[in-house]
Amino acid sequence: LVGLDYGSVDKAELKTFRNAFAKVTEWWFRERSVGDACFYAYPHECGLAGKPAFPAPRPCVSPDLLSYLILCCSALAEISKALGEDAACWTGREEKLTKALLGLWDGKAFLCRDALNGDTAPAPKLLACMPLLLGDKLPGDIRKALEAAAETIAPAEYDSLLPGLAALGRPALKAKLLAARARRGDARPAAGFDPARSALLLALQERS
Repeated sequence: LVGLDYGSVDKAELKTFRNAFAKVTEWWFRERSVGDACFYAYPHECGLAGKPAFPAPRPCVSPDLLSYLILCCSALAEISKALGEDAACWTGREEKLTKALLGLWDGKAFLCRDALNGDTAPAPKLLACMPLLLGDKLPGDIRKALEAAAETIAPAEYDSLLPGLAALGRPALKAKLLAARARRGDARPAAGFDPARSALLLALQERS
């Protein structure tokens, strides 16, 4: 949803989608915010099977969630501009979330942070690599470190990362990771994943 030509979309349909997409995104800021970040309330809420986002059953700020919300805010800012509306709210949130995400970087990897007491712990490798989806929004040294880490992700976990890299215009990195996966003996095609699915469903519901 980032970097698309929203100017070519019918304004009424774009506004309907934007309203639903904003509703999905706003929920996190309304129900799950702490400071300038947002958090998972339960260890398994990230949806990664068998991989709790934090080792203890406590709310946590996780790099994958912050990355997802950064992309949401970036897309909503672009849509607002295409509609001729003020995008300052979304760009401001994107900047604050990016600062919060970079605060999880320890020089080698992204960590998770306990939303209650601020303690940090290593994030599962896939979740720690999800900020790769941000591309040039990340400093170059962090991108390079994450690309190296991504090559060591278990093959079965690639499915959540590869489609996003292609959708966000990073086919070269996707090809590199696919080659690494093939060398390790797993050439299964990655499953599709669309982070805007909830917004689309809401938009269709509002029109029905």
